[in-house]
Amino acid sequence: MSTRLIEAGKPFNEVDIRPAHAGTFELAESRRGVDPAFAVGSNMEKAAAYAISAFIVGFGLWILIAGLSSSAPALWICAGLIPIVIGLISAFGPT
Repeated sequence: MSTRLIEAGKPFNEVDIRPAHAGTFELAESRRGVDPAFAVGSNMEKAAAYAISAFIVGFGLWILIAGLSSSAPALWICAGLIPIVIGLISAFGPT
């Protein structure tokens, strides 16, 4: 007995089991207007992204400055450079 199921002449792995309306433009449009609290403009999204990146860079600078007065400054400088680089890539890297 074969373990492959056949439906309408197609092997089971090729049968589309999604509902007919899934992924349609109408469904996306109806979900977009559901809750106005989540309707954030693209400018606000960019501002939030840059604020998060600035926070990450600031945290790295804080680690770097605090690490200068520690017993192992080279270790803390390297540890501080990691979030600085990540924040800069996040802010100015590829979109």
